Amino acid sequence: MDHASTDTRVKKLYSPWMLLLCVSGLGINLVFAKTIIFLGIPLYVDNVGSILVAALGGSLPGMAVGFLSNTLSSLSNPISLYYGILTVIIAWFAARFSERGKFKTLQGFFQISGCNIIIGGSLVPL
Repeated sequence: MDHASTDTRVKKLYSPWMLLLCVSGLGINLVFAKTIIFLGIPLYVDNVGSILVAALGGSLPGMAVGFLSNTLSSLSNPISLYYGILTVIIAWFAARFSERGKFKTLQGFFQISGCNIIIGGSLVPL
């Protein structure tokens, strides 16, 4: 990788659009987290924003949004901090799947969903 491409990647990572994407993903995660707590639904969809950010912005922003949103959610729901680690793993996989174009096909959607189900469902605390 040459110096020019590194400069371009750094500029993209620290752009106003990336900040807007991360803040939006954080907002989506926090709204979903509060909604499922309020409704009492045993479904963890509070990583949707992290997946979107990881798919559109890359693994680092997605993982940062996931961990930050779960850290903030843990102030009212302590178990959310544990799920922050799982959300980081899910965001990393979402970024890898996005790089391979898996979000563009129905088969890729099912692969991503299966991966998220395995990570989120099998690694839960007892």
